[in-house]
Amino acid sequence: PVLSITADASAVQNEGDAGPTLFTFTVTRTGDTTGQTTVDYATTASAVDGVNGDDFVDILNNPVSGRVTFDPGDTQKTITLQVQGDLLEEADE
Repeated sequence: PVLSITADASAVQNEGDAGPTLFTFTVTRTGDTTGQTTVDYATTASAVDGVNGDDFVDILNNPVSGRVTFDPGDTQKTITLQVQGDLLEEADE
C-alpha cells in the first residue's frame, strides 16, 4: 500500500496568540487495502519550515505522536493535532 497525508481546510488558519487550535489531516491508503496497515507519526521542529516544536503538544505538554491503523478495506483515517498559540514571530508551518 501507499500512504499519503493531506491537510484539511482546518489546517489553513492562524495558530492564534494563546490557547490551542485544532488542525486536521487526512491519511489516505491506496493500492492493496486487503490487509491491515499501521503507521506511526510524530511532530518535530523544523528551522527550515519555521516550525517551533513547542507548538505541537498534547494537553499534558508532551510532544505529539501517535499511530494510525487501517483495517482491511479502510482507505482514509483522520489525525487531529492541537497547536498551541503563542506570541512568537514565525513563518507559516
